[in-house]
Amino acid sequence: MNRLLRSNVPNTKYLALALTLTAFWGASSVTSIASKQSGTAYAQPSEEGSSSDATAPAADRAASFRAVQGPQAEQVPGGMLLVVAYGLIWVLLLLFVIRLGRKHAATSAELERLSRVLEAASDRRD
Repeated sequence: MNRLLRSNVPNTKYLALALTLTAFWGASSVTSIASKQSGTAYAQPSEEGSSSDATAPAADRAASFRAVQGPQAEQVPGGMLLVVAYGLIWVLLLLFVIRLGRKHAATSAELERLSRVLEAASDRRD
């Protein structure tokens, strides 16, 4: 039982690696999105309504409609995010299959050892 508990501890390194890679890819995709985005979807305040006018500070904070010139669309590169997501899933699946293979090999070795012990014990009784 103690051996089984100790064998699960090294497997946390795979989880830590997966989380680190996810965080790295997520951060790099966010920065690439921000750098590729050419315009902003929000209207900029006009010069006559700037905060330098001391007589109307409430007018600066007022929520009013301001026209935006040109089409405004989101600039999110969905293709890159899709490739990263699929790549991450495949890497995690591969790590899972490798882990299952190692567990299977360890279980098979343990089963063989127990079979030999039982066979030796039954030979001694006879």
